[in-house]
Amino acid sequence: MFHRLSGRIGSIAWHRRRLSRQIVSIVGVPFGKGQTKKGVERGPTVLREEGRLLERLREIGCEVFDVGDVLPTSDDRALTRSNARLTNASEVSATCYRLAETVAPLAENDHFSLVLGGDHR
Repeated sequence: MFHRLSGRIGSIAWHRRRLSRQIVSIVGVPFGKGQTKKGVERGPTVLREEGRLLERLREIGCEVFDVGDVLPTSDDRALTRSNARLTNASEVSATCYRLAETVAPLAENDHFSLVLGGDHR
C-alpha cells in the first residue's frame, strides 16, 4: 500500500490538484528561544520574502492569506517548572499557546494553516 501511495504523494500534479482552490493561511512564528542556534527566528521572514512562498502557492491555485506572526509573550498557562533538558520552557509553552489560539479559528473556517517557524533543535 505504501508503494501505491508514495507515487501520488510525491507527484507535483497531485499536490496542485489537492491544493488548488484551497484557502491557505500563513502563520509565522519567529522564535528561537527553545534552542541555542542564532538566527533561526528569521526563518518565517526568509521563507516569505526570499523563498517566494506566497507567490508559489498562488501559482498553483491557492487563495493565500498571510495572518502575520505569533510573537512570544508571557502566558499564565505556560510551564513554570524548570527542567534541565528544556531551554526556556516557559517562553516556549507560552508561544505554543498563542499559536494554538491563532490557528484554531482558521481551522474552524476550513483554512489550511501553514505555520512557518524558526525554532528547532
